[in-house]
Amino acid sequence: MIDLRSIVIDHVRTLADEDRAWPNASTAIFFYLFPVLCSVVSYFFMDLRPEIYNASLTFYGIFLGLLINIQVALFSILQRKWTIPEDAKSKHLKQGDEKLRIKLLKQSNSSISYLTLVCCLAAVTSLVLFVWPHKNGIGPAILAAISLHFFLTLLAIIERLHALFAKEYTET
Repeated sequence: MIDLRSIVIDHVRTLADEDRAWPNASTAIFFYLFPVLCSVVSYFFMDLRPEIYNASLTFYGIFLGLLINIQVALFSILQRKWTIPEDAKSKHLKQGDEKLRIKLLKQSNSSISYLTLVCCLAAVTSLVLFVWPHKNGIGPAILAAISLHFFLTLLAIIERLHALFAKEYTET
C-alpha cells in the first residue's frame, strides 16, 4: 500500500511558523483556499482547448524529472561536510549555521516531495482532460486550482532554497 500522508503532513508543517506545529489561517488560505477560489472564477470564464491540456501534460512531465533531480542535488549538499573552526566562539556559530542548513534542507525536501505529488496530480488531470473532453468548465477549473497551487508552492520552495544557497555561498 502506498501511503503519501507523511509527505503532505511534512510539507504543510513547513508552512508553519517556528513556534507552531501547523500553519496559521492566512497561510492556509493563501496556499489552499486562494487557488480554489480562483478556480471557481475560472469555471465561469475559462474554456481551454485540448492543445492546452497536451502542453500542460508536457510541462508537468518535465517538472517531475526536474524536481527529482533537485532532490538528489539537495541530498548531495546535505552530505557535504563543513570544516569546524578551532576556536570556541566560531565553532558555536558554525554549529548554529549547521542546524539552520539542515532545517532548510529538510523543509526543502519535504516541499519538493509534496510538489512532486502535485505535479503527478496535475499531469494525470491534464491527461484525463486531454483524452476525455469535458462538457463544462469543471476541467479548466480543476487544472487552474492545481496549477496555481503548484506555482505558489514552487515560489515557497524557491524562497527557501534561496536562503539555503545564500548561506552556502557565504561559507565558500
